[in-house]
Amino acid sequence: MTYKKGWSTQAIQGHVPVLFYPGRELPRDCLGICLGSGQSFGALLMYLPDDGRLDVVDISEEMIELSLREFGKYNHGLGEDDRVRVHLDDGRHYVDRAAPGSYDAISMEPPPPTADGVCSLYSLEFYQGVRRILRPGGIFMQWLPLYRITPGDTLGIVKTQAAVFPFTFVVKVGRDDFMVLSFPSRPTFEQEELRARCRTFAGENRISGARWTSLCRHEMASPEGVLSTMVMGPEEIKALSGAMIYRDDTQQLSYSSGDRVLLRLYRGPALSPIAFSALRPSPFASLSKYFNPPLDVETIGELESERARALAFFRVPDPGRVTALQAAYRSSVNAAERSLHALSLAGLFDAALRKEDAFDWIDRALANQPGVAQAGYRDKVRAMVRNHIAVYTDVTEKWIRILEKKHRAAPLVSVMRAELERYRKRETRKNSRYLFP
Repeated sequence: MTYKKGWSTQAIQGHVPVLFYPGRELPRDCLGICLGSGQSFGALLMYLPDDGRLDVVDISEEMIELSLREFGKYNHGLGEDDRVRVHLDDGRHYVDRAAPGSYDAISMEPPPPTADGVCSLYSLEFYQGVRRILRPGGIFMQWLPLYRITPGDTLGIVKTQAAVFPFTFVVKVGRDDFMVLSFPSRPTFEQEELRARCRTFAGENRISGARWTSLCRHEMASPEGVLSTMVMGPEEIKALSGAMIYRDDTQQLSYSSGDRVLLRLYRGPALSPIAFSALRPSPFASLSKYFNPPLDVETIGELESERARALAFFRVPDPGRVTALQAAYRSSVNAAERSLHALSLAGLFDAALRKEDAFDWIDRALANQPGVAQAGYRDKVRAMVRNHIAVYTDVTEKWIRILEKKHRAAPLVSVMRAELERYRKRETRKNSRYLFP
């Protein structure tokens, strides 16, 4: 997709593999699979040396002709650059035939993961083929469009890629477009090189002066703006549980990751926060060790806040506010105050759809003040139960049972139970109108 009045997510995607390319050198030999408008691969050309090489592979002759003929002003003249070789081929087959260690960077811009046949570009075996043709110090980038996948899909895509590439990261490239970056060996991101590459990034159409959101304090093409896109790192990805590993002989990504019903209930921006809730942002203190020099304490604090501002669409809580509330909770000697702090934390986590964390803090609030029953508190917990209740019915039921057992006759728990039962009655009435409920 191209934009006349704003920056393009597809163009940003092309800068990401170089902005996060490890070491001090730039990639020389690159592979792009699935051409689209060509903006992503055209952006790569801004960094390639004169004797560099970009192989572009697409299965559609019509798409190749359209992209190279009509989108030259957006893809930096991809079709007229001598460094580019276009291959009419199937991307999976091309990878299977390529020689080992052929490329420094491999970038993907496929159709949505759940589209027919696209699962073959998201399987364990495909990633094994990619690793075979990637050089030891290289980078591989795969698309993660949260507005077209479920939480189960999100977990499966990330965990499958990480099963082949232990050094895997998730980064933001648009409002709800993300990329999964993988490295065959432990990467080191050079801070000085990042600053230099940011200057090239600023030369992309409509990027100079732009910010991820109106809340952000740093421009997108600044080191802080680029680093604020880092959502998850290897340690936190390794800790993710409940994911399927996608293989060629199962094709579960095409059929269901266990929660495909959500694609019938939610679409586009309404689905994105639900899919995002499957991820857990990595502390920058954990990510720091991948940088040379390591990030200092002041930079870590600023990046934590800037990332929350950049992820405002997902209502990611400001880490400073979370830390302050947690500190106030621990230091308070007054049970009513601790309960208030706990409920405030529950509200922050619930807004980001971190339901388990939210209910855990409700539990702590009740542990401090079981009889709390003010109208404002009742409204708070009622709103938390209602928030995406169709998605989180099971986890809500689980936690209400836990709270009923631990805090018998607590007014807030009764409010939560009543709200859940009202939802179930509404669903029963609605389903009764169908021939096959």
